[in-house]
Amino acid sequence: MVEPDLFFVSKDPFSIITERNIQGVPDLLVEVLSPATEINDRRLKFSLYERLGVPEYRIVDPESRTVQTFRLAEGHYASSLELRKNSPLETPFLPGLSIPPRRVFLTRFRQTSWGFHLKKESPGPRRQAKPEFKSNSRTDRT
Repeated sequence: MVEPDLFFVSKDPFSIITERNIQGVPDLLVEVLSPATEINDRRLKFSLYERLGVPEYRIVDPESRTVQTFRLAEGHYASSLELRKNSPLETPFLPGLSIPPRRVFLTRFRQTSWGFHLKKESPGPRRQAKPEFKSNSRTDRT
């Protein structure tokens, strides 16, 4: 049994989603790479998803800031389409959805001693506010 990081099921086969798991093939599966999962995601899951007939499989690599898209053609994944710097992220399963590349990698993963956690990136440089100091002491002059 495998558990993808993200999946999409169109409303037509929506009945394949149960309380416990998915009983069928989703339209789109996405795996976000980490050093601990990269080999599994690129080899084992790639082969499994291809064999099961998942129409679209995406591999997101936060380290290199790339998204590889594999689409099933005649039972096999054709060579990958890679998200280019200025190309929006789109899929035929969600017509009208267009995500700019800068938004795909708005969140960055940072390795810690216990694993990975998300680190939110700001969309642009921030201005630093000048520190304000207030004194609680009063000087009485009489």
